[in-house]
Amino acid sequence: MNDDQRAWHLDKRVPIGIIAALIVQTLALLYTEAAWRAETGNRINALEIAVEDNVVLRRKQWDRIELIEQQQKMLDSQLAGLDERTRGIARQTDRILDILLKQTQSQTGN
Repeated sequence: MNDDQRAWHLDKRVPIGIIAALIVQTLALLYTEAAWRAETGNRINALEIAVEDNVVLRRKQWDRIELIEQQQKMLDSQLAGLDERTRGIARQTDRILDILLKQTQSQTGN
């Protein structure tokens, strides 16, 4: 075979409609792929923005949690102080009651 017979060629019997259909189909595929890429790119950008916003929000939340933990520790120490004071007042009240009871008993005993 010579080179002319083995080279690629288009037979004259192929209808122009098939050629046009292949070209239209190829263009439609390229358009669909480009639209898909654009949509996917937009979705990825939206997700990246959402992730960044989420990171900022979580940092603020962690800062707030740390502040609340510090306030909780301070309140715990204040509560412990108040508890000790309350116990002291209760002891003093018990002593006063004991004294009053002794005085009433001594007065009724006379």
